[in-house]
Amino acid sequence: MIDVFKPADILLPAKEFAPEKWAVIACDQFTSEPEYWQQVRAIADGTYSAVNLILPEAELGERGDKDIRQIHSAMYQYMQDEIYDPYPRAFIYVERCQADGSVRKGIVGCIDLEAYDYHAEAQALVRASEKTVEERIPSRVAVREGAATETSHVILYADDEQDLLVGTASGAKQTGRCLYDFDLMMDGGHITGWLLSEQDEDRLSQTLRTYYARQEEKAGQIGREPLYFAVGDGNHSLAAAKACYEKAKAADPAASESALRYALVELENIHDPAQVFHPIHRIVRGIDPKAFAQGLHCRFAGSSETGIPVTVLTGAEETTLYVPAEDPAGAISALQAYIDDYIAAEGGEVDYIHGASALRSMVDASSTGILMPLIGKDDFFRDIMQEGCFARKTFSIGNAKDKRYYLEVRNIER
Repeated sequence: MIDVFKPADILLPAKEFAPEKWAVIACDQFTSEPEYWQQVRAIADGTYSAVNLILPEAELGERGDKDIRQIHSAMYQYMQDEIYDPYPRAFIYVERCQADGSVRKGIVGCIDLEAYDYHAEAQALVRASEKTVEERIPSRVAVREGAATETSHVILYADDEQDLLVGTASGAKQTGRCLYDFDLMMDGGHITGWLLSEQDEDRLSQTLRTYYARQEEKAGQIGREPLYFAVGDGNHSLAAAKACYEKAKAADPAASESALRYALVELENIHDPAQVFHPIHRIVRGIDPKAFAQGLHCRFAGSSETGIPVTVLTGAEETTLYVPAEDPAGAISALQAYIDDYIAAEGGEVDYIHGASALRSMVDASSTGILMPLIGKDDFFRDIMQEGCFARKTFSIGNAKDKRYYLEVRNIER
């Protein structure tokens, strides 16, 4: 049994700095809305802010090596200016009030990268839940290499039906110290965080061992290697942290004892009612829609109505297609394979859309839409253990504004 999730040496901006200008949303959100990030920069202008420590994907096309040097410079400047209050070997219990009024709960700590592998068929204790797009890793590596600090939007999921882990940490509301309590910018809801007391931390460490043992028992029942945690959000950033750590370790084995071995994360319970799964639909553009839809129906011709039903949108026409698969995840994987094959042969491009009404509004004479099925939470961990990670863009949890904000910081200089 490996101690995978650990307390972290956490840094938080001192109280004299405005937290509502410090915390900003995950870098992979609002990628097609540069105006969102322009507003963020306007709000944070003239003050210390996490936006200066990250590279939003919406700005990837316009920013280069010079900008990454500026990010690194800001990291060092913030450390030199001593803006942070340190919380050594800390766990923070977090409550996030979301747009719908529900409260999502979690624990901020760090993950041992020795226990993590993002490859599709990995058997590690911590794995990606969706297929990793290798092309998205280098830009994250460029930011992390040479960085003085990290701040994280990574969310890990625990398969914790009894709510042992987060439930234990929630005791910090009574016994711990409130570290922050404020409204997040750009309609991000409200966030509150409490430092776990020494006693709460001890109880959590004991509960983690119980949880690990239970995950090993579950895996043994189906003849698979145990899965302690699955990455829900931020997998490409975590993959970049892993790549940087492995590179450093290859150059100097002493890196295995350094801060690079760990990455800051928030641990959440996938069975929390506030964790709501949503399907991610597809729209394929720059194609002959009729030919695309015809090929789609031919690929799955003969499928009985006992397959997984999906709706195909071609102009104003909607048809139902039954994909031969045992579950929605299998159907999504098969549909994605067809889309990839078609684009490779005929051209075109695919985009990933949240919301059925949004997809319907986008489909026109030169595109085809597919309303994807929804996967469930109950078999989430078992499916990953048995089949490997899901196809990319299989699911989304929560809406865009509810994604994790960069808030806590950790020193990763060796």
